[in-house]
Amino acid sequence: ERLGLTLPADAIKLNKLDILAAVDLAIDVDLGVRPLQVDDVDSLVNKRLRSTGEVLETLVREWVSNTLEKADSFPVLVNAARCSAEMCSSVPALDAFVINRLWSENNRQLCDDTNALAELMQGRRVTQVGEMGLDAIKRIQAIRLIHPSQYGRICPIETGEGGSAGVVMTLAAYARITPDGEIMVPHSRVVNGRRLLERPWEYLLAGEQNKFRVAQFDNAHLPDGTLCGPVRAGAAGSGHEGAATRMVTTVHLGRFTSCPLNRVDYVQCAPPVSTAVATIPFMEHDDANRVLMGAKMQQQAVPCLWPERPIVGTGMEAHVASCSAWSIHAGMSGHVLYADSTVVSTVSSAVVPQRDDEAAGAPGPAMPPLRISMAEEEAAPLPLPKGWVEKRLQVRSEMACDRLVDISDSKKHTLRHHTCSVRSGDEVAVGEALADGSCIAGGELAIGKNVVVAYLPFEGYNYEDAIVVSKRCVREDIFTSVHLDEVMEELEPEDVPTDTMLEEPSSAYASNGLIREGSWVETGDVVIGIKRMEERDDGTLVEVNKSLRVPPHVRGRVVDIRIMTTKILVQGKYQERRVARALIATTCRIQVGDKLSGRHGNKGIVAKILDDRDMPYLPDGTPVDVILNPLGVPSRMNVGQIFECLLGTAGRWMGQEYRVGPFDEMYAEEASRGLVFEALRRAKERTGYEWLLDPRSPGKTRVYDGRTGKPFDQPVTAGVSYILKLYHMVKDKIVARGEGGRAGYSVLTQQPIKGRVRGGGQRLGEMEVSALIGYGAHATLQEMMTIKSDDLYGRQSAAKAIREGRPVRLPEGATSEGYLTFRRELAAGGLAVAEGAAAAHGRAGEGAEP
Repeated sequence: ERLGLTLPADAIKLNKLDILAAVDLAIDVDLGVRPLQVDDVDSLVNKRLRSTGEVLETLVREWVSNTLEKADSFPVLVNAARCSAEMCSSVPALDAFVINRLWSENNRQLCDDTNALAELMQGRRVTQVGEMGLDAIKRIQAIRLIHPSQYGRICPIETGEGGSAGVVMTLAAYARITPDGEIMVPHSRVVNGRRLLERPWEYLLAGEQNKFRVAQFDNAHLPDGTLCGPVRAGAAGSGHEGAATRMVTTVHLGRFTSCPLNRVDYVQCAPPVSTAVATIPFMEHDDANRVLMGAKMQQQAVPCLWPERPIVGTGMEAHVASCSAWSIHAGMSGHVLYADSTVVSTVSSAVVPQRDDEAAGAPGPAMPPLRISMAEEEAAPLPLPKGWVEKRLQVRSEMACDRLVDISDSKKHTLRHHTCSVRSGDEVAVGEALADGSCIAGGELAIGKNVVVAYLPFEGYNYEDAIVVSKRCVREDIFTSVHLDEVMEELEPEDVPTDTMLEEPSSAYASNGLIREGSWVETGDVVIGIKRMEERDDGTLVEVNKSLRVPPHVRGRVVDIRIMTTKILVQGKYQERRVARALIATTCRIQVGDKLSGRHGNKGIVAKILDDRDMPYLPDGTPVDVILNPLGVPSRMNVGQIFECLLGTAGRWMGQEYRVGPFDEMYAEEASRGLVFEALRRAKERTGYEWLLDPRSPGKTRVYDGRTGKPFDQPVTAGVSYILKLYHMVKDKIVARGEGGRAGYSVLTQQPIKGRVRGGGQRLGEMEVSALIGYGAHATLQEMMTIKSDDLYGRQSAAKAIREGRPVRLPEGATSEGYLTFRRELAAGGLAVAEGAAAAHGRAGEGAEP
């Protein structure tokens, strides 16, 4: 376009005309005939997406090129019969090359399959990289800004945090990618301020959009397509009169501008946010930072034992469920022939005209003449009605069989399984759900639970974002999730699985030493009995017990166990290895220390679990399930959770579900508040509960203290919200020093090791020492810094006192092994450290004047 050439669509290489036109342009610019047009490096017009498949294709091409350069060193197989020759190169060499190159990339990620939304959003993630590399890209601050060409294509909210902000981005929900790697979004044509609703959407690229004035998505229209003006209070040209003076925000020539409605060429048809952001109801009332947190934490939610879809949603939940790989959908219309927990069989039959070639190629058997049983006479066929034509028909049947996943683990050790949602004989259509995943209910995304929430301070237990939870959530498994702990070990060639190495014979084990599925195991129990023959120093062979046991802090039921033979790539060659693997299912109920969150970035830690009778209750006796701190709403500016809570209240007591689209304020001012209060009014009239909409305090109600039965002093905002349980659980976070051989000390400093995997505990750092000094806990401080740290002689004397049953005395003087290590390191550098006050006085005396 810049050179004024018309090229065919399949032209991908430069030719002579391109070179001549480029030279002409350079000469005209130098002479001032044509102005110089500078390309915007941040515009999507000058950028393209490289998919993962394209990256792999580039790696394969690079490997082939390197292989051809080394063709002289590869053997050549000559086939004399076919007069051909082939260069011999192994496939493992290609695998090793691709794997090494992929692991050397700094923007690689493993699949995040915590739930359906997380898996879907990771596939729509975009990272800005170039020839400079990701580290150099992150140092460019201008690249993090939002460019006008990204509107509707890249989500302005969901991005990385910290150094990845503006570099790691997410595609918008309705964005499409062309084969050339460009992003296009749907637009609706506008002529004289009227949308042409009868015309289909037009998908425009960033370069094509620059030529037109494109209005933003949040512009409502009348039933005939006439665009409405802004409804924001105080906006220029607000209202429905004076179409020529109504101004709207548009994108034109790569900039955000304003123009009258009658000059608008297109209007975008989809919200400019990502799929995860689009699942947050009333998100336009939240601060963008909190919306980002809500989108991220929805991807961290673990599937609950009994999934439940939200009462208040946006309508995007069904699209997420249908587009994810967590559910199985029918590939054809028909009837369900058979369905159970492992397989769903669907059959489709259709009557179609039989073609002449089919009739001639496969003639069927001749039908016997129709006879009347009583008279034993042939019956004449009935004549066809007038206008009818005789035609041969045939029945074509097609059958599909879909396998369901019973038990599978994710990268976050959550349970993945399918629940059959159809029965034998049901009629299904193309795309209809046959089985729901572990985080899908009723064909919609279900990653949380609808619980009764109250915003009030409660005895300081919910101070600073802490959360108080009812014991009903524990008793009825409301927030219970199933996790799979994997126990795996590679077997040596001489390892033999057997049940002879068990300490006690048990019917829970098979003859090959494998524990039976469904058995309950505790820490230290044998999962697979393994014996190994080892040779002693005297040459004799002895049997050694190498059984695979349950690791510490793991207890549950065995759901899958097997010994697999797998291939491992080692130094460019595949080697077969035997691997023993067991999956242990554990039910994790909600407990103090677990992390809960809403969809609006309102996260917190469970600080207290109270009995149902001690929890506050509503005027109809419904106990509150979760108590949140009201101070977390105004300071975080996420008022959308209040709208969701009140609308969920109306849905709970009327048995209805609501799907509210984003940016509903474009239809009318205070549209969200009007929707919520109208729903509460209808719920009040239908149920007769006056407290649902109290005219004295709309949106609040009188809540009673469960301990005293008296109402609180002030009305409280209470209702039904959708609460998520995140995978940040206390059972994976709590750290304590191990016992026995697992606990140890560092070789250099002789201080306790750190790390949960190695059995280490929490280290006593500088801030903890200052806290003990501030409280005056001298005995505790002396104990922690001597015999519980790196005082070797103090540890030995304390251990001896414990063995002999004597009281342990704290050492009066102790020498830290860490300090001695520091002195040795200085000595290695040629520096000596003098000890004591005398040395300091000596140095001062030497430097003083006589």
